[in-house]
Amino acid sequence: MALERAIANGDSLWEADLLAAAHRLKRADITLDKGEEWEHLHTQFHRTLVAPCGSVWLLRFIEQLHDQFDRYRRLGPKMPTIRQELDEQHHQLVELALQRDANAARALMDDHIHKSYEVALKRYQEHV
Repeated sequence: MALERAIANGDSLWEADLLAAAHRLKRADITLDKGEEWEHLHTQFHRTLVAPCGSVWLLRFIEQLHDQFDRYRRLGPKMPTIRQELDEQHHQLVELALQRDANAARALMDDHIHKSYEVALKRYQEHV
């Protein structure tokens, strides 16, 4: 919902901020070993993506969900194939947002979240 609203409400400043956040994340994908700096840039990218949704409550709820899930995602195993797919999805999300294709962006975000869940679940299954 937040992504759809952000796409509807986002202006040219949001587009510029989104492109900048995506660029920083992409450079970090290449130069960093998915450490703390990458985690920060990843969080900033997703925050920027939904920032103009127009609902402080929705943004707070997203932050809570992110914080709760993030600890498990970070513990996930190294899965280069899925990691590469997730990184590519960031680029695709930007393209869809700029094209104002809210339906396709939402479907991609659903898949993005599910793939991240798979990584976290794999970690859990290894320790059960």
